[in-house]
Amino acid sequence: MAFNVYHDPAHTIIWGDGMTAGSPLAGSVPPGDSTRTHTVYGRIPGGQNKLRAGSYSTWLTMTVTFSP
Repeated sequence: MAFNVYHDPAHTIIWGDGMTAGSPLAGSVPPGDSTRTHTVYGRIPGGQNKLRAGSYSTWLTMTVTFSP
């Protein structure tokens, strides 16, 4: 199944392509906190007629770089 993941709900800024770094997400984690949430948006293009009906799942990998 072909799909893309985007930074924005208008689906204009792709979040990586699986082979290059893509567009980085930026943010900070406040002192004493260990979590940060980033919302991303997916789009599955039509015309993938060879796919069978059913449930599909995948994992997204995010690399976190710490810069003190």
